[in-house]
Amino acid sequence: MRNRAFRLVVVLFVIISAVSQLSRGVLAEDEPQSKKDSVPTISADGTIILPSIRVPLSEHLSRQAAEAVAEYFNVLNRSAREGIDYNDAKYVSDFFARGPVLAARLYPTKMTEAEIAGVRIRTYLPRDGRVDDERRILINLHGGGFRTGWPDIADEESVPIASKGHFKVISVDYRETPNHFPAASEDVAAVYRELLKTHHAEQIGIYGCSAGGFLVAESLAWFQEHGLPRPGAAGIFCSSAEGYSGGDADYLSGPLIGMAAEDPTKWGASRGVDGAPYFQGADFNSPLVSPIVSDRTLSQFPPTLIITATRAGDMSAAVFTHSKLVSLGVDAELHVWEGLPHGFYAFLPDLPESRQAVDVIVNFFHKHLDENRK
Repeated sequence: MRNRAFRLVVVLFVIISAVSQLSRGVLAEDEPQSKKDSVPTISADGTIILPSIRVPLSEHLSRQAAEAVAEYFNVLNRSAREGIDYNDAKYVSDFFARGPVLAARLYPTKMTEAEIAGVRIRTYLPRDGRVDDERRILINLHGGGFRTGWPDIADEESVPIASKGHFKVISVDYRETPNHFPAASEDVAAVYRELLKTHHAEQIGIYGCSAGGFLVAESLAWFQEHGLPRPGAAGIFCSSAEGYSGGDADYLSGPLIGMAAEDPTKWGASRGVDGAPYFQGADFNSPLVSPIVSDRTLSQFPPTLIITATRAGDMSAAVFTHSKLVSLGVDAELHVWEGLPHGFYAFLPDLPESRQAVDVIVNFFHKHLDENRK
């Protein structure tokens, strides 16, 4: 009996040991093989080659945001693994199609279409048509990479601000590819010039996300160059004064949202706008194209709100733009959302974080346009 009990103990010990080894083996697959293998390689010029690492979703995301971005990252990853440009993948389009629908449901507004100075626009008002102050107006410049974005992205960016802020918002259908720079800047200036006939410049705000955010910076430079008064406040969202990419985020943001890591230096002088065809032949040493190159131009910016996120390709350039504006004495605010991707507040409008961003935008324009009342 004693021998049988001893053998049973030995068998149980072997089983427990095997399970323990198996568990350690499974975990080891997710861990670096050794401490040495987890150390980056660094070249003489400071370039760092990162080892493979695991990056879970940020613990600071709301549960709703974590679920949404996990789905989004998987959608992008699928297009990357299938070798399909995500702009051409239907399942990506289906994902993005939710944005305007959700925005309309969450933020009741009414919209009309018209033309100003020969440029098509959409005007958004709160559902009841009443705004806090008829003297104030906001201009939205939609995103879309200077290739697309009208009218869906215009709706995503304008509807929440008009509804929550009780603003009149005009979104501009500026010329994009196959047109080239400075077509978009000319269209924005034409609309702005007409609005100046009925509004004081100090009571006009201008904002946009992604390509639209970059166009805001370009438009401010264009207004200066052509003798137009500066508006009362500006919002550069999901972008910067040098484009919607650049810096460390160029290299890190792709893998952090499930896309391939790319070398942005291959984009050449236009890397800041991902080689957009709209900028074919444009001189990126000109402040009209890339305002970041001119301290004189940046120093004349109105109070400026900058919004970005830690997994956005625009983050580094946005942070750099903010530091430049502040160093030049411009009243500039920077708000960075943790763990979220490029343009999150527009195409994921139902997230708690997106609602926070809308509140920040609305409060910013209320504050600065109210200060400018005459």
